[in-house]
Amino acid sequence: MRKVSILFILLLLTILSFAVHLTILHINDTHGHAWAFSEWRNPNIGGFAYISTLVKQIRKEVESKGGHVLFLHAGDINTGVPESDLLDAEPDIVALSMMGLDAVVLGNHEFDNPRDVLLKQMHLASFPFLSCNFVKPNGELFTKPYIIKDFGDIKVAIIGVTTEETMILEPIYLEGAKFVNAVDSVKKYVEMLRDKVDLIVVLSHLGYGESEEPEKYTRDVDLAKKVDGIDVIVGG
Repeated sequence: MRKVSILFILLLLTILSFAVHLTILHINDTHGHAWAFSEWRNPNIGGFAYISTLVKQIRKEVESKGGHVLFLHAGDINTGVPESDLLDAEPDIVALSMMGLDAVVLGNHEFDNPRDVLLKQMHLASFPFLSCNFVKPNGELFTKPYIIKDFGDIKVAIIGVTTEETMILEPIYLEGAKFVNAVDSVKKYVEMLRDKVDLIVVLSHLGYGESEEPEKYTRDVDLAKKVDGIDVIVGG
């Protein structure tokens, strides 16, 4: 029994020596609110200055202890207030870049404007726009489906997926492009990446809960139930 106990302790110490601290920070549906805004009971809500301060503080604290931070946006940067809308969300993109955002998934409101606006935003950003199920008329993906963040002691895959309902919600500027089945698309990349990384994060703009029409649309809970191998879903 003593030998078994010693062996167990040694194994536990070995496992603990490889423990990695990863903190995931995420925002979503910012809709142009780079500036703080007011409501009846709260005169000073949110804003990117506030978010930036929090991100810096948490990143400093985590990294001082040898940990890592992922900062993600789960979609819908666009459409909300004129200060942002009239400038095609350029202030938002610049601010998020300065904050060190790691990735954003395409939300349905990224298609409120002509395609060249989205392309301009993608070019301006220092972070990637992701979606594994948005395809051009020729069948090619419009953006990267995923990225891999290699922190040295841990590799994290981030797969983006966008609601199929965008076809109905934002049809004007799709220009023949379409959103294919989210479950099938995510499953494809999870199977591709599972043995290449330590952690798989799905950055989702599907909406929380279960779909009332699962044969047409996917929600985060549907995805979790139908796709094995996902470690974390960051939804918006």
